[in-house]
Amino acid sequence: MKKVLVLLLLLALCLPVSGMAAGKKDPLAAWQPKFDPSGAKYTYILSNISHPVIEGVAVGYRIRDMVWEKTNGQIYVDYRPLRQLGGEKDVYNKLKLGAVQGMLSSSVFAANAADRLGIVNLP
Repeated sequence: MKKVLVLLLLLALCLPVSGMAAGKKDPLAAWQPKFDPSGAKYTYILSNISHPVIEGVAVGYRIRDMVWEKTNGQIYVDYRPLRQLGGEKDVYNKLKLGAVQGMLSSSVFAANAADRLGIVNLP
């Protein structure tokens, strides 16, 4: 009898949780492009390493949409935020090899790309 009672209690606890999970929307659905990028002549991969709460993450999506509009659909910026392509060192190495065409990074790490960019870190 105790086993049946415990089983019913577990079932009663699991049903509301499964219902909530089914009703959730994809949080990234709002950031999907409102155009079909398959017709683009060129694709440009842009990576962002920032934390999700930083405004720079959303800027990449605006860059993607503006480039699409300004080039009349010729260039698609394939924006990859939230370290999807790896950490700063990984993406920087991919940038040097040409596997990634752009990188949004911190000013501290930018000095690794070019010494002149380190000027922004001076006190």
